[in-house]
Amino acid sequence: SAPTLSPTEAYNLAYNDYLKGNYDLAIISFQNYIDQYPHSAAIPEAIYWMGQSHYNQGAYKEAIDFFERVEANYPAHDKVPNALLKEAFSYIELGQPDRAKELLSRLIERFPQSNEAYRARDTLSTLSQ
Repeated sequence: SAPTLSPTEAYNLAYNDYLKGNYDLAIISFQNYIDQYPHSAAIPEAIYWMGQSHYNQGAYKEAIDFFERVEANYPAHDKVPNALLKEAFSYIELGQPDRAKELLSRLIERFPQSNEAYRARDTLSTLSQ
């Protein structure tokens, strides 16, 4: 039988696909990672990078689904501010600035000192002009 990858190796393989711009492969690899290691501490990151892969392909509705899962399932995780920011950017791309403003405001309220909150403030001021 084929040698199996450790959780770290499997995650890194998927992440390397992402870094190389092989987004379809990264999505599949991260999904395989989630299926194989459902209790891994890196599941929120895998879900986030699946969303980011869809985002980078212009599949904003699909990206939103993954970014929402990060916040809904792992509300205290480090990736939540980034997921909220990218979810807002996805709504901007879909022509829904009001929904984006809600998310940006929530991001600022929940994570006021984060780097993402600073970007959210800048984006909000642009959307409000």
